[in-house]
Amino acid sequence: MIGRVAVTWLVALALTGCDSGSERVIQPDELARGVSAALDRAGKPHDDVQCPESVRAQIAESVTCTMVVGDERFEVTVVIRDVQGDQATYDVDVALEPLP
Repeated sequence: MIGRVAVTWLVALALTGCDSGSERVIQPDELARGVSAALDRAGKPHDDVQCPESVRAQIAESVTCTMVVGDERFEVTVVIRDVQGDQATYDVDVALEPLP
């Protein structure tokens, strides 16, 4: 069993948008790398982390990623906690039970 962990991580932000303006987001591959590094720092072994979409760099925005451990997959909720300049702080919360 993996257990629940909440860790904090800093990530550089990318700008995306169209002619009408741009918003700061964390791209899926950058988010997955940050979540994986945060899990490593928290001592949570895993084989892979996958994040299907980007998340807006705004406080309380969230996205659900998936952590792979062996043959099991766990839901990982990422919530933006703070944004300062070009860096965001977010919490990573791993579900107690694997996905069906």
